[in-house]
Amino acid sequence: MKVGDLVRLTPKVMADYGVSPENPSSYNPEKIKRAHGIITGKGANQNLHYVKWFNCPVYGSPTSHLSHSTRELEVLSEGW
Repeated sequence: MKVGDLVRLTPKVMADYGVSPENPSSYNPEKIKRAHGIITGKGANQNLHYVKWFNCPVYGSPTSHLSHSTRELEVLSEGW
């Protein structure tokens, strides 16, 4: 993972926050499909990345830059 990669939260992380098919009140397949963020920076060690989120059911604010470990993220598309 590197700066500029398009990412999303893993299904396990979403389920940990209650976003899963087993919880229909929070689960919207179309919203999950559009949930993504862009890696904007690296943390102090190689396992942390800062992500700016868009359309994310867990972190919905486009102004949020949050730190995540590599275990929490899946790469949807690699940046330049």
